[in-house]
Amino acid sequence: MKERIRENLKMLEDSLDKFNKFSLQWIDKKKMRKLISVWRWYVSHGYFNEKHPKPEGIASNPPESFLDAHLQGQTTPLARDIGLCISPHISSSIMTEHAARRIMNRLNMIFHYVSPEAAEQDRQEHRDRQTKIAKDRARAAKAREDRRKKKQEELEELIATKGPKLAKDYLKAKNEQRERFKLDHEQRVEIARKQAALIQKETKQEMRDRRDGS
Repeated sequence: MKERIRENLKMLEDSLDKFNKFSLQWIDKKKMRKLISVWRWYVSHGYFNEKHPKPEGIASNPPESFLDAHLQGQTTPLARDIGLCISPHISSSIMTEHAARRIMNRLNMIFHYVSPEAAEQDRQEHRDRQTKIAKDRARAAKAREDRRKKKQEELEELIATKGPKLAKDYLKAKNEQRERFKLDHEQRVEIARKQAALIQKETKQEMRDRRDGS
């Protein structure tokens, strides 16, 4: 299995300078050579060189069987993708693009292996987070309902114990307000009456003065 991986890596490396211009829109030759070096080191030593990138998150060191299967191609053989990328006559730009992308994805997969155990643990942690969120929401909803009930009970108790006095105080204040309004209204009426009488008196005096002057 190691030899097959090495052979496929050599086939990629030997073909790299023959890739057509269109495929190089999707392939970084410098990055590909670095990735090939990462693969060779890992296949030879079984671990990542300290200078190389490492799997992150829930990803971990991949088994050889995983690397072998992905490099060869699970649906499309690696040799066929290389053939599309080195062909001088591009029959389909879409097919060439997909082939180039698959090649780069194959090499990047060395950093993205997730074991079944890690995948299940990640799913369980997600389920736990969702359960916690649901419980937190339920607790928050219950707390809001408890506060609402408490306020309602306090209001009912206030009405039962102080309701009559509050009602009496309210009526008293309302009556006082009505009295103040009545007095204010009467005062406004009186002021308006006096102003009208004064205007009428002044008008009559003006008319007399006009008659006497004529």
